[in-house]
Amino acid sequence: MDEFYAGARPHDTEKLMGVIRSRNISMIPILQSVAQIKVCFNAEKWEVIMDNCPTMIFLGAGAGALETHRYISELLGKMTIDTASDGRNGNQMSANFNRTGRELMTPQEVKRMNRKHCIIFMEEENPIYDRKALPWEMPDKIVPFKTAMKMNKKSRDKGYIHPVSVAIDRRTGEYHTIKEREAPSPMRVVDEIPEGALAIKYDEDEFLHANFEGERPDAKQVLVMYREFMRER
Repeated sequence: MDEFYAGARPHDTEKLMGVIRSRNISMIPILQSVAQIKVCFNAEKWEVIMDNCPTMIFLGAGAGALETHRYISELLGKMTIDTASDGRNGNQMSANFNRTGRELMTPQEVKRMNRKHCIIFMEEENPIYDRKALPWEMPDKIVPFKTAMKMNKKSRDKGYIHPVSVAIDRRTGEYHTIKEREAPSPMRVVDEIPEGALAIKYDEDEFLHANFEGERPDAKQVLVMYREFMRER
C-alpha cells in the first residue's frame, strides 16, 4: 500500500492487521517515517499495527527523521564490545581490559546508512543488514529488467505506456486521475487556424475545468457559454 500516509486506508486498520493473517491475507503499508504513522493513528494504535508486522524492512529515512533513526536503533538492540585502556604513572605502565555495551547501530549510524543498503526485521531472527535488490542491477535470469528495456526500445510504440496520468487542480490543490481514452483524441495541434473555424482562447486553468464529457455543444452554444463565463468573472 504505497502512499499509506496520504492515500486511502482500510477502516480500523489496527484491527485488520491482527486478523487478516489467519485468512491468508497480507497488507504491506509503506511509510517514509515513524512520524507519519503516528499522525495517522493516535495513542497506542500505531504500536498495535507495528506489533502485527511479522516482517519490517527499513530502506532509509530523511536526514531530519530523528525519531525514525532512534526507533530503528532501539529495534536493533545492543551488543557487547571489548574496550582497552592504558595508563602510566611514572615508570609504571598499566593496561585495563573491560567489556561494555553499546547500540548495534547508533541513531547517527542509521542516518548515515548507504542508500543501497537496508535492514530487515523478521520474527525469531536477528536483524539482517543487506544490500537492496535493485532490479536494474540483478542478473537477468532472476529479474529480466534489462531484457524488458531492450524490448521496449525495439517495439513500434516505444514500449508500454501507462494509460493513467495525473493532473493537479491549481485552484484547489487536488490531484485528479485521468485515464487515457483508447479512441484517438478529436483535438489536434495546428500551425494556423483553419479558415471559417471558430477561435476560442483558453488559458491552462480554464481548459482544465472545461467539461468535454457528454453531448458536445455546437459552435454557437460554445460561444454563448464562453461569453457567460467571461461575464461571471
